[in-house]
Amino acid sequence: MPDDVAQEKVRALLVLGAEVESVRPASIVDKKQVCTIIIPKGQVLPDSFFYQYVVSPKNAMQCY
Repeated sequence: MPDDVAQEKVRALLVLGAEVESVRPASIVDKKQVCTIIIPKGQVLPDSFFYQYVVSPKNAMQCY
């Protein structure tokens, strides 16, 4: 997750057993952007979950 997320959110995820990796916020086209780092990791980790709200059709429906 971006490293500027509130520490309360990070602690809540850790208490629930999540493994949290912080990255610097970056442009969506940047190779170090959170999605380009996390998605490949999620593909090899069993029971991992990553919600891509930006590319979700429901996101577009909420905007219009």
